[in-house]
Amino acid sequence: MTAVWFDGRGCLTEAGVAAVRAAAPAAPPPELAGHIAGCPRCQDRLLALGRPVARTPVAPPTGVQRWRLAILTGAVLAMALFALWTIWRLAAGRE
Repeated sequence: MTAVWFDGRGCLTEAGVAAVRAAAPAAPPPELAGHIAGCPRCQDRLLALGRPVARTPVAPPTGVQRWRLAILTGAVLAMALFALWTIWRLAAGRE
């Protein structure tokens, strides 16, 4: 049975992949588990068998979102300038 699980390169065949998928989550056949632990190609193949995640495209910012971003950026800039002005005034008072 193990000859059916491996191809000429030593990687899993479709029957080997099916045997891993049919096994309990923590108990694949020992020969297959040992091979998968050391073979990046077979790991990639097994990981690629999952269903692809549907990715929704991200919409560009709308006008309202741009205004909010502009207001937030302006507020952060104003706070940074106020902090620098305060430090400058405190340093000038020490002299």
